[in-house]
Amino acid sequence: LRNFRNITHATLKTDRQFIVLHGPNGAGKTSILEAVDVLSSLKSFRDPLISHVIQNEHTTAFIDAQVLSPLGTQKMLWGYHKDKGRLLQLDGKKIHDLTQWFQCLRSILFCPEQIDIIRGAPDIRRKFLDRAHFIADPTYLMTARNYIQVLKQKRELLKKEPLHEAELIPWNIQLKRYGTAVISGRLNILDELSEPFQQMHQQLVGDEKVALAIQGIGAGPLNIAVERFEQEMQKHLTEEVRRKQVLIGPHRDDLEIMMNGMSARRFASQGQTRSIIVALKLAELEAAKLRGERPLFLMDDLSSELDLDRRKQLVQLLSEREGQVWITTTQPNFLSDLPRGRIARFSVKNGIVTPEQK
Repeated sequence: LRNFRNITHATLKTDRQFIVLHGPNGAGKTSILEAVDVLSSLKSFRDPLISHVIQNEHTTAFIDAQVLSPLGTQKMLWGYHKDKGRLLQLDGKKIHDLTQWFQCLRSILFCPEQIDIIRGAPDIRRKFLDRAHFIADPTYLMTARNYIQVLKQKRELLKKEPLHEAELIPWNIQLKRYGTAVISGRLNILDELSEPFQQMHQQLVGDEKVALAIQGIGAGPLNIAVERFEQEMQKHLTEEVRRKQVLIGPHRDDLEIMMNGMSARRFASQGQTRSIIVALKLAELEAAKLRGERPLFLMDDLSSELDLDRRKQLVQLLSEREGQVWITTTQPNFLSDLPRGRIARFSVKNGIVTPEQK
């Protein structure tokens, strides 16, 4: 890392299954985890403006990594310049096809802010589903972008005065095309996650039953959702022109997370909410395993999120899996159950990273 947040320069040898970053709050642990997430998703989970990762008084930040994947060993370089924007290189060559980039490295992230998946607005839950499907299939990124692009164009058209209903029909055809692909993608990933979600939650908590369902135009099965989508767009043409809003589409759907038959958003306690989020993330990991894939598993500030018994259970679940796990914590002692010989520990203080002796 170079000039990334409060890390002026750091080199980490991360050739172990478990990478543990520990130190006091504000030391730079999360900055390192953020860098791994940026490398694997090209977005920051801490800030919508990626330029904010550049350290003060510098114009560029870099992440340089050597990655071992099913494609072999590859060198990945991510850079960002305040004026020139992003640079991506694979093995020294500039990359423009993002699918090629994401084939090398993907990650599943758990951080304290993700409690909003339960408590927050529907768009947060849609983003969770879309990222989960993107991790399963990077080509979904283009599907989602195409839908968003047509959605923006239709919104612009709705501002026109006067506007005749017939003018919306070509955009509705495109919206149905890409929206159907979005609905299909979400239903597919929901199907992949549902059973592992119940299993992981049961191992963490016990007998509480959890379930997932899409609410809105994209509620399955797919053939019924597609028919509903087309009928509702036609039915709401007049209303959309009157209100100048796109009223129908998967951009208005929600993910319902149920616990014992009730809405987790309304009835889950703080502790139950945290367990549900961890189970969701573990379900992503388990679904990837069933697909024969091993994305990185990134966990920020784990020690603050679960009680001791559930932390131990989580550590046990992770130690039984093969993929690499990155953990930041202020309390490294509770990770003593991790298998020796499979851990790389780093102390982080004031932006300085120090590897610990094995």
